[in-house]
Amino acid sequence: MHHSKSERIVLRRRRAGVIETVPCTVRYLGPDDHAKAAAFHGRIAEEIGDESLFSAENSIRETLGGKGRALAFFDGDRMVCFRSVSYSPSEVEPAVRDLAIPGMEDRVAVMDFCVIDSSFRGNNLQQISYYLMESIVYADNRNIFYTTVSPKNIYSLANVLECGFCIEDLKRKYAGTLRFVLSKHLDVPTQTSTRNHREVPLHDVRAIRGVLDEGYSGYKLRHRSRGMVILFGKPLA
Repeated sequence: MHHSKSERIVLRRRRAGVIETVPCTVRYLGPDDHAKAAAFHGRIAEEIGDESLFSAENSIRETLGGKGRALAFFDGDRMVCFRSVSYSPSEVEPAVRDLAIPGMEDRVAVMDFCVIDSSFRGNNLQQISYYLMESIVYADNRNIFYTTVSPKNIYSLANVLECGFCIEDLKRKYAGTLRFVLSKHLDVPTQTSTRNHREVPLHDVRAIRGVLDEGYSGYKLRHRSRGMVILFGKPLA
């Protein structure tokens, strides 16, 4: 069953020479929303120009048809943010393999994507939409969250880490594109030591794989004078 509840939120909208506050609504999506959701996703992915962001229309259809959850923010009738989470076996099974947690397929949720209209960026909608979705997914008895992020997508990586995910791996996925593998466990308290942490340049693939092989996990993205770095710490038992 899909949630149809609608909530009000006031957001800032940018347009040429003007920034304004506008009342928007948040609504959980269902099968009737497929055409609008697919069109919005395609438009934003094309604007960003990152092929790895694209999600097949049938994947969106599966999610809206019951194999996942989706929510959207609307400025009037205009969709301005769309977040999707998949429970589909085709998405969950690779996640279970990546996380090495066999037998937990019915507990894993794949955080698929979040796309935002350019005029509404800067409202922290990545984080706001994530926490709204987290409560819905947890109510579905899904307590292990999984996602992947391209190293090129610094904004999304920073947001995912701020939402409590940790980098578990860096590997080639989706037709060979390089992706960080991240997870978050809701029912198991986790601790990562920030003492004696390691700082690794964001685009140093060999060094990142090296610290991951040593048992570190990535927990934060930082600006340094030499460029972006990822902070890695050792998980505590």
